[in-house]
Amino acid sequence: MPSERLSPPASFISYPEPVEVTGPKYEPRQDANPVLSGLPLAIGASLSSMLSKLFYNNAGMHKIKDMPILDDVPYTFHPLVIPTGPTSPMVELGPAQLNPKNRGQTHHYTASDYHAMYKSGQVTPLQVTETLLSLTSKYSKQSTIYQDAWADSHGADHLALEAARESTERYASGKSLGILDGVPVGVKDDLAVKGYISHDGMAYRKDVPYFKPAEESVWPAKALQQAGAIIIGKNRMHEIGSGKSTVSRNFHRVNANNECQIPMD
Repeated sequence: MPSERLSPPASFISYPEPVEVTGPKYEPRQDANPVLSGLPLAIGASLSSMLSKLFYNNAGMHKIKDMPILDDVPYTFHPLVIPTGPTSPMVELGPAQLNPKNRGQTHHYTASDYHAMYKSGQVTPLQVTETLLSLTSKYSKQSTIYQDAWADSHGADHLALEAARESTERYASGKSLGILDGVPVGVKDDLAVKGYISHDGMAYRKDVPYFKPAEESVWPAKALQQAGAIIIGKNRMHEIGSGKSTVSRNFHRVNANNECQIPMD
């Protein structure tokens, strides 16, 4: 095949480089599942609830992979190849977005609220970040109901504090990066953030290479960071995103407002 046909297309990010390999020899495994019919089949069906695990394991369905050639291939849970295209015009943040008419008397702060308070000196990004981490971080001095929603940072809270200090210094010198500078945000736990470990809702295992701090942030997170936003942690999620309730056996997760309801209620 001509080398030019092997070149990755320029319209994609993270497109894998083609590597020529010799295909592994495929040797079909001889399964030992019994073939049943008639009365034995009827009896077997009635016992299926007890024997299902045996047959499941015997068929090898509990294994994700069993080809040695794949042992060193890192596994992923979402596409990494991103198609590119025109990125403009960008949506400008106007009064309708910064001060929505239907906001009512909500107690939630908007990016505009934070920006105004930072500019006036009423509060600093560092003070806000320290306060939020005391509520959300596993490593805070007291346990709170909000910690259920945040994944273990494994000691990476200092990254948020460092970013908050830099933001505070920018506001003090009148060099704010814009409306998002110093605004605290959380990132879903299946998205890479530099210095943080992604769990994808799974139980953490130190011996598994997947659970290591990310070397780079994915583009959406990096764009927020470049705009000055402060990522204070990763938000927990259903195991590998395989459900919608966010209830997982790997961690305690309840609705902070009503423990009789699931988090999505």
